[in-house]
Parts: sequence; C-alpha cells; structure tokens
Amino acid sequence: MAVMWFARRLLAGRVP
Repeated sequence: MAVMWFARRLLAGRVP
C-alpha cells in the first residue's frame, strides 16, 4: 500500500 506516499506527494505538490 502507498497511502503515506500518496498523501505526501499531494502535500509536497501543493507546498514548494
């Protein structure tokens, strides 16, 4: 499963 990875990618994509 890649839940943390997905959430982190979305957060990282929003915050530079």
